[in-house]
Amino acid sequence: KHIVDVGGGRGDLGIAMALAFDVHVTIVDLNESSLRAGQECAEKVGVADHMSFVHANFYDFVQKYNNARSNDDPIQTVLPKVDLVVALHACGDLSDLALSFATETLCRCPFLICPCCYTKRFFSSPPNDFTPSWYRHWQTPEERQVISRLAELNDLPHVRDRAIRIINSMRIVECRNEDDDWSSSFRLEEYENKLSLRNVVLVGDR
Repeated sequence: KHIVDVGGGRGDLGIAMALAFDVHVTIVDLNESSLRAGQECAEKVGVADHMSFVHANFYDFVQKYNNARSNDDPIQTVLPKVDLVVALHACGDLSDLALSFATETLCRCPFLICPCCYTKRFFSSPPNDFTPSWYRHWQTPEERQVISRLAELNDLPHVRDRAIRIINSMRIVECRNEDDDWSSSFRLEEYENKLSLRNVVLVGDR
């Protein structure tokens, strides 16, 4: 099985998955020093053969993967079919791109995505031009920015939590297809917020 960890940094989550399961994990991140640290850690704990550390903009990674899968390109040996997409605390629209990769592209696989940093945008201008589909529910960018800022109000947890649930409910609804039994299983789950205030997870399984 092949898992892609979006924005996985040092690969803490990826290495834990490689240790626990018979899987290959590809970490995609822009931070070279984090990736190097992850490679060193993977070697120390004996899972280097089960890990790939890819220095890339995730937008570029998605384009490369889709091109390879659609054209039966030999590069599939480098980018094998993805069986699960995970993104732990993926900032802003990186969560949206990870969700799009898992559900709307040639990937079409289960996902576990834990969003954070709701005001951040990384893919708003060419050549990385990606607009999250839930944005269309707001008449103006200002309205969307307001709900995103509310999701960061740690001093007002009841407001923050409601805004987070609204945004992520919109994300799930946008990914659902009434004619697709798989997408009807898409849902939000929460884990205990003692571990993190960003405790809402977008889940899609088979």
